[in-house]
Amino acid sequence: MTRNAINEKSNYIWNMIGSVSSSVISTVLLIFAARLLSPESSDLFGIIYSLGQQLFVVGLFQVRDYQATDVREKFDFQVYLETRIVTILLMIGSTFIFAVVSHYTAEKTLIFLILVMSRAVDAFSDVFQGFFQQHERSDLAGKILFFRSIVIMISFYLILLLTGSLLLACLGIFGLNVLLTFLLDFRYMSRHFGHTITWRRRLQAKQIWSVLVTCFPLFFSGFLINYIFNEPKLVIDGLLSSGQLQTGLQRDFNILFMPTFIMSLLLIILRPLITDLSRVWLDKDYRQFYSSFGKLILILLGFGLFVIVAGYLVGTEVLGLLYGVPLTQYKWEFVILLLGGIFNVLASVIGNMMTIFRKQVNFMVVYIVTFIVSKMISTPLITKLGMLGAAYSFLIAMIVFLVLSISVFLLTKKLLNEG
Repeated sequence: MTRNAINEKSNYIWNMIGSVSSSVISTVLLIFAARLLSPESSDLFGIIYSLGQQLFVVGLFQVRDYQATDVREKFDFQVYLETRIVTILLMIGSTFIFAVVSHYTAEKTLIFLILVMSRAVDAFSDVFQGFFQQHERSDLAGKILFFRSIVIMISFYLILLLTGSLLLACLGIFGLNVLLTFLLDFRYMSRHFGHTITWRRRLQAKQIWSVLVTCFPLFFSGFLINYIFNEPKLVIDGLLSSGQLQTGLQRDFNILFMPTFIMSLLLIILRPLITDLSRVWLDKDYRQFYSSFGKLILILLGFGLFVIVAGYLVGTEVLGLLYGVPLTQYKWEFVILLLGGIFNVLASVIGNMMTIFRKQVNFMVVYIVTFIVSKMISTPLITKLGMLGAAYSFLIAMIVFLVLSISVFLLTKKLLNEG
């Protein structure tokens, strides 16, 4: 086996290991919270973790998707790094604004802020992972994700077990996350690429602005899809606060929604393939490009069918066993959420193709319309039907998302062919 073949194999294996471990971390943390905290505290952790994920998108600004496909290095790493500093500051500022507007208590605000700070460190790490992926070293990015995830999960469990304090657990994982950035990201950058991080006195404002403008359609789309994912949770949180829903429903919905959320994160596994497809597209090998894209869709459809069947047969039973919460009464709701999750994955892959085309701005209308539909239907459905309404609202939004994605993709493809 040649060195290139070994490196390619290592890239895919470590990328998959890192992606899977990063994807399951939210599931594992929620398991620990459900088992070691009261229903009220578990509900609190569920909603602030979801909101932290929403603000994480602000920190990322979806620059990674562009950076990983910037194989001709239009922007150098220093520009991407400085851009990330700017977006992280936006992320933290948005946290304060959201907490004030939502009238959070002091305790809830503090826990929320610490959790967001930990996610900000993840966002900082992501720009290094994007550099490694861009330079065909996805194995390094995978190792960072794997080791970071393992340390965070173990420390969160131990702190909760020993103290029973959600605040201390969030504070602990924040501190460890900062330490891991020095031990992993900086170290790998120096060892494998000979780069040392230097800070200029003045930011490259013009180039940073160019990156932000270029990636804004991706960010806008990513922010909206995350908001669409969180919309049922936000509605449930509001109804819980007003006493219209039973305590623990937020926890139950987060548990049922977790496999759907993981499916969306597992798109990370496809990142090396997306980078490969971008190279094929730049080489103008369109037949190979569309052939590979078609195979990818077929694989995802097969995976989706398996997930739906397995979810119906044993899904709620397995989740109930893991979380220590009875969930079998939600079997139909769970299947509906899984179906919506499959539609989301398919639409998201189509969105990645639009990024390769550098036509991501065309996709903004898809997210805007889906967002509007989600806002219109979620509150009335959840108020009337509870958990079933939450599942239906998500499925309807994802159907709209997929149908519009296919339509915009086909129209863009037609225009590119004519051009």
